[in-house]
Amino acid sequence: MTTTYTLFAYSADAFGYNASTNSFEFFNGYDPFQDRVRMEITDNDVFFDGDASADERGEDTNQTGIVTRPDGTAVASGRIYVEAYAEIRAPGGRILTIDRVEIGGQLIGYLPSEQLDPNLSYEFIRSFNVDNNDPDFGDTTLRYTDYIDLPCFAPDTRIATPAGERVVADLRAGDLVLTRDHGPRPIRWWSRHQVGLDGDTLPVLIRMGAFGPAIPRRDLILSAQHRVLVGGTHQLPYESERFAPAKGLVRQPGIRLMRGRHHQDWVHFALDRHEIVFAEGCEVESLLIGPMVIRNLPARTRLRLYGLFPRRTGAQALNGRPARPCLTVQQALRLPRAMDSLRQPA
Repeated sequence: MTTTYTLFAYSADAFGYNASTNSFEFFNGYDPFQDRVRMEITDNDVFFDGDASADERGEDTNQTGIVTRPDGTAVASGRIYVEAYAEIRAPGGRILTIDRVEIGGQLIGYLPSEQLDPNLSYEFIRSFNVDNNDPDFGDTTLRYTDYIDLPCFAPDTRIATPAGERVVADLRAGDLVLTRDHGPRPIRWWSRHQVGLDGDTLPVLIRMGAFGPAIPRRDLILSAQHRVLVGGTHQLPYESERFAPAKGLVRQPGIRLMRGRHHQDWVHFALDRHEIVFAEGCEVESLLIGPMVIRNLPARTRLRLYGLFPRRTGAQALNGRPARPCLTVQQALRLPRAMDSLRQPA
């Protein structure tokens, strides 16, 4: 059985390596709306394979792609593969990765581990082949889900911090955010990325006031699997507090899927433990780095997270147990509809 995956990447003329500064830099005149490409990749497995030994043809004969610009202009088509990836260092020391995608030896585009800032230069550290058995770095096999949905916030979402609300795109590792159970807690890991959207990954829009007169304070956009606190005295009626996936709340008044978008920027962050945080005044989760999240991350990112989050005894997730029990999408879809008399958080 074959599946088609839609990925978005920086185009080959968006930026590149500058040997004189040993860095990756955006080219003059970079246009974020035009200097990108859309990749429609058809494959019979879940791995975006490389080309360590196939001489510019790609190791997977079933892995083919059609690459176009935003206006529909064709760029290339054929057997598509990840030629290699590089580790790069952002100003301030954060280590990122960037994957070089090719068709028949032609550079098609770059897939970074998070959205890059066109005003910055990124120091080149080292590069590796993408292969099941890279002799230098072990298993660097990539999955298409490496570039697809995790529980995330839209970049302009405002998060409560001890210094007031801050836009999540401006936060970084080490910054403090307010949690309901444990007060101010530092961000341990922060990332931003862009994904292609389909029926399973459409964003969820929670309209201002969907949970009452002031919750949320502005329209809130979450990824489909991002969990929202319901129950108890909080937000939606339920016998006790639970986390519900945003996708499971679309039958509630003021909550719906956002159709018509082809791609979306997302930001996610993880704390030392899974917490209830405040997004536009709405109680939602921080990232729980559980087995599904780990499987959907590149091997190199997993290694970094294993170093940041020493696993807690008896916990499946790297950053501990869920802050509240979690409902499935189907369980959330069966929640009663919110009433005008809904009680609000204290």
